[in-house]
Amino acid sequence: MHKYLILLICLTICCFQKVAAQETEKKKKWNFEINVGYLFSKIKNDNYLKDEALKTQNEANLSAQVHFLYPLSKSAFFLTGLNYIKYSALSESNGNYKAFSMKTDADGFSYFPMVETSFKDHRKIINLSVPIGLKKCFAQSDESMGFMEVGFLANYFVVSQITGEGTYKKEGLYPDGTYSNVYHIIDNIPRLGYINYQNDEVRNIKTKQFNFNYFLSLGFSITASDYTELSFKGFFTSSIGDIIQSNERNKAYTEVAGDSDPYKKTTLSALGIILGIKF
Repeated sequence: MHKYLILLICLTICCFQKVAAQETEKKKKWNFEINVGYLFSKIKNDNYLKDEALKTQNEANLSAQVHFLYPLSKSAFFLTGLNYIKYSALSESNGNYKAFSMKTDADGFSYFPMVETSFKDHRKIINLSVPIGLKKCFAQSDESMGFMEVGFLANYFVVSQITGEGTYKKEGLYPDGTYSNVYHIIDNIPRLGYINYQNDEVRNIKTKQFNFNYFLSLGFSITASDYTELSFKGFFTSSIGDIIQSNERNKAYTEVAGDSDPYKKTTLSALGIILGIKF
């Protein structure tokens, strides 16, 4: 996928350089820029981040921006276009875990849920967004300038899912009927759910169809030719409010070991470096 994106960017640059060369005598109202970089994304939800049976690591991903800039003054531009951001995180679980709370099985006996795990969950949210913002330039010279961008992103979630792999086995830890502090592990009873499970399904993350982020970037650009500028900027964005559908927020989160925890909100953020070329 990355090689096709690079090829598309190269072709676009060639086309716009040719057009720019033909329009040297014309004053352009709209400017066009392409930005590409890596963002360290974060899917934050305290339910699974604090689940003791999971080790979760957020990931860095390629990001792309196609921006159109309309001059409002010599140093200010209205900014819009299209952004691509991928948020992802990998959760792993390997070991034996016991719930803190007791439950009652189908036969009426009290027990502690237990689970033996060896699986991974890969969370992935791909987002296309339309930026609405302002670009302000400062410290301008003939060869370089600094700039700041600020505004909002109107988001559409193209993909929001969890892909699993591996296995886990459910068991029950039952107190002895005669001796205190003595327990028995019961497993391999299908009617009680004590069997091996495959964690190989794709599960949807029930996000809102649309959501909003705010964004902020700070950088500088240098003049590369009569028609182009090269830019380097730091970029940060964060979602405004919970991205999960409202009817899903009243459902309790079940930890890997079996304990229940009230739902906590899910948010997105990303931070990284973006390189760009402006025509």
